[in-house]
Amino acid sequence: MPVPLGRAIAVLALGLVLGGCLSATVSTYTLKTYTSTDGRFHIDVPGGGMTDTILPSSGVLAGSTVHGLSVTADGLRFAVVYGDAQATYLATTPIDTALANAVSGNVASTHGTLSEQHAITVAGSPAREARVAIIGGEYLFVVTFVGNRLYSLSVLGTDDTAVRGSEATQFLNSFAVTP
Repeated sequence: MPVPLGRAIAVLALGLVLGGCLSATVSTYTLKTYTSTDGRFHIDVPGGGMTDTILPSSGVLAGSTVHGLSVTADGLRFAVVYGDAQATYLATTPIDTALANAVSGNVASTHGTLSEQHAITVAGSPAREARVAIIGGEYLFVVTFVGNRLYSLSVLGTDDTAVRGSEATQFLNSFAVTP
């Protein structure tokens, strides 16, 4: 099932990365905790608020309500995309393959070049962090599954220094699933 997840991620990430979703704009890097409306996670974001847009779902996320949350602060776009994969997907697909498919989908959606990726752990679950060089910028993202919910956390900026700055690092490291 690698193609359906890749297509699903491409559909999800494209709008956020390339500006298809409206985002709140904040002119300061004061990071405050944002809690999702369903209460399932929290993350530190500039200003403490994010614009929530319902995105089209397809592939292994078909039938799921997919949320695209974003906020822009001083030239960096911080985003969280999440939706529930079909129950059979993770039951029949090894987690390493599912994560690789999610990375491939994100890279394909940006039309960029994968610069690096490595395995990490997020919220106690296996994850992948990757960096993509795109025209006019850098895109740093993390993908993970918690249960059957796919989360894609990302920072988009004009260069690698910006997306690896302290605010971006705090944003990515602050993600936590609410018990």
